[in-house]
Amino acid sequence: MSEKNGSEGSYKSLYEEKYEKESQALLERLFKTDHIFRLDGFLLKRYIDVLKKVFGYSQLDGLPENASYLMDKNGYCPEIAEFLNNPNYLFMPPATYYSIVVSPEQQDARLADAPFSFLEECLNAAYKKYDEIIKFLTKDEAAIIQYKFNLRNFDDISKIHRLRSVTMNIDTAGERVADISRLQSLASGLADDDNILSDAYIAEIMEIVKKTGRGVKNIFKKVYVNEISIALQSFYMNYPRTIISLFDAANKNTLLFYNKGDYAPAGEPEAGLYPVEISSASVIENLQSLNFINFHTNPAFILEKAELLEDLFLLEKGYDVNRLSKFELERARSEQSSGMPEIINSLHELKGVFERPGVNKKKEIARMPQEAKYLLAFAKTEFNVVNKLLCLFDTHNFVRRYYSDAGALERELVRMPLEKKYYILKYLSGELRRSDVIND
Repeated sequence: MSEKNGSEGSYKSLYEEKYEKESQALLERLFKTDHIFRLDGFLLKRYIDVLKKVFGYSQLDGLPENASYLMDKNGYCPEIAEFLNNPNYLFMPPATYYSIVVSPEQQDARLADAPFSFLEECLNAAYKKYDEIIKFLTKDEAAIIQYKFNLRNFDDISKIHRLRSVTMNIDTAGERVADISRLQSLASGLADDDNILSDAYIAEIMEIVKKTGRGVKNIFKKVYVNEISIALQSFYMNYPRTIISLFDAANKNTLLFYNKGDYAPAGEPEAGLYPVEISSASVIENLQSLNFINFHTNPAFILEKAELLEDLFLLEKGYDVNRLSKFELERARSEQSSGMPEIINSLHELKGVFERPGVNKKKEIARMPQEAKYLLAFAKTEFNVVNKLLCLFDTHNFVRRYYSDAGALERELVRMPLEKKYYILKYLSGELRRSDVIND
């Protein structure tokens, strides 16, 4: 709300100072503290060496090495992505993605960037499987986890639904793990048949022992490396374009969502594949018909969403809802009621209807506008990837995007006006606490 005199202006500056300080604390709590890994010193040098040797990013010679960078659980660094001008710098076409691990502690970090919805699932499996070898390798160098997709061309959307699994293995830039695996194979072969022993056999073993370095014998039995395969039921892909596929395991059907112009089916699609052009109506209808979503019908939840949208509307109009009393807030809502978006009135009306006994809730929701259906569908889904899909059309309740892309929301929050940023951070902080309680 605009200030009217000099004395109120001084109060406003005090509020701004409070908002700035508390917003910073909330940002760190939600997005930084103990949820991100700090990359500097010898770990940074090790990380850059991998990017240069494996990916060929020679331009990283110009990256300041006396600075500190932030890296996520996957080994993705937003600052380095910006320096390279490549948000997908860990991806190597046609179908291979990488994680870089410089420390075992990295597995406790959050995921700041996820080009694939199943990435965290893969990482959890890899950290569990390769825990011992990661601890061993990161004493001297970085571990590299490689993901291979059973799909050669991500540009061919007619084949994208066939991505059913991801295969992973681990190594280093110098192929140290491959050498350990070869050494184990040679040792086990000798145990099975000592007739293969020869000078050349011994020379090969000794050469690999020298290569793998000191300490390898201590983990020799634990480190046998084989590939891990993760089976997928659904995925969301940011690279090279937004493609969403949902697999209905019970009926062996795949629902493939695509943007207009990305896909032109030649003839009838193969059995079990249902292509759906993305639009606000088609998303809700198809997700509902295949039982991927249902709707919130609790009047208290609906009222909370309506009031949230009212507060965001007032913030856009210049009202600082953070400092208004309950009475002042109700008065501001009343004064601005005629200009508020229609969805707010729809939600209030629906809340009143649901409070009546014996009402047909399905029929009432069917009459609602699409944007209201999105609000009622959030957090009532079978797959997290469904929330990502809903977020494509979440133009009003954008704070819910916290559940699908923390990195994008953090960047958006930083650019917001101070009052709005403070309000949304408080909201997200409350949602996070509530989620922790539910998960516990």
